[in-house]
Amino acid sequence: MRASNFTSISQVASKLADTEGLRAGCSAIIEIVAHDISSRIAFVALGRGDSSVADIVAADGLGAADFRRLEARITKSTVWQIFRLGKPVAIDDVSKDTALEHLAFSCGTRFLVAVPIVLKGTTVGLIAAGFPSAVRTDENAVIRFLQVIAALIAQAMRTEEVIAEESRKLAEENVHLKQELKSKYDFGQIIGNSSQMRQIYDQVSQVSRSNVTVLLRGESGTGKELIANAIHYNSLRSKRPLVKINCSAVPPAMLEAELFGYEKGAIDGAVQRKKALSKPPTAARSSSTRSTISLSELNKNWPRSSKAKPTNVSAELKHCGQTFVSLRQQQKISKPLPPRSTPNCSLL
Repeated sequence: MRASNFTSISQVASKLADTEGLRAGCSAIIEIVAHDISSRIAFVALGRGDSSVADIVAADGLGAADFRRLEARITKSTVWQIFRLGKPVAIDDVSKDTALEHLAFSCGTRFLVAVPIVLKGTTVGLIAAGFPSAVRTDENAVIRFLQVIAALIAQAMRTEEVIAEESRKLAEENVHLKQELKSKYDFGQIIGNSSQMRQIYDQVSQVSRSNVTVLLRGESGTGKELIANAIHYNSLRSKRPLVKINCSAVPPAMLEAELFGYEKGAIDGAVQRKKALSKPPTAARSSSTRSTISLSELNKNWPRSSKAKPTNVSAELKHCGQTFVSLRQQQKISKPLPPRSTPNCSLL
């Protein structure tokens, strides 16, 4: 193997590692492969299903028409026997192969070499290179080089399969956990059959189907957070996050920045940009794609000079397409409540 081959192999390995997705990775390396072995054309083809359908994921030196023709005819060509043989295939004159003869006339290719891409002992595809003739081509050197490239592609395919499988498992686990949460916070899990509790159940059922702002009032330990969870996990937003913020743990001056984010240097200590918890809605986002924000301990953290802020925060969050649930203990204070249009769910 020439020194340039090792350089190309290193470049191919780097491209496959840096590129996301097998198709994009093969597209990034095929030109490197063709240039290194001075081929007229080069392509990577995968077999789909029972290998009766070809998928050319990357090609170099082929026009659009030749690409489509090759993808449609290659399964009927001699080179496709590589799936049965499991070893390199060389065609001395592609013009004699009725499925590949167009490559001889449109691309000037006569000699074609193909190497199998093997994954878990099974041929899943091939990488091929075409040359003007076999006279000045070192067939063995080309095969050895293509075998290394094929092994790197197989490794990339294996990595992609593992990532896809892990993503599928995570998605299934996520769905399962969300179902558990919904079951855990179902109204049937809340104990209480008094007239006041039945009234609360009715109110929660109504507000969970909408995007209105909700204020929950009650003494400490009466279940305000339980009701907030029930509202979220029985709403159209149940598949989206429930963002909980304890206002007593956040300085009053920082709460607005915590909710809506800030730019670097906008406030003291802002050494980097902080993203907002909510984003303005777009036409593509329905009510089922929006999240819920729950603010607890409102009374403990807002001084009298800032007593209008809960209402302002509620209005701003509504503008950003979020549902706002506030949890507040009942206390004798001179602080006004949110507007009358805000539904109140009181725990007595």
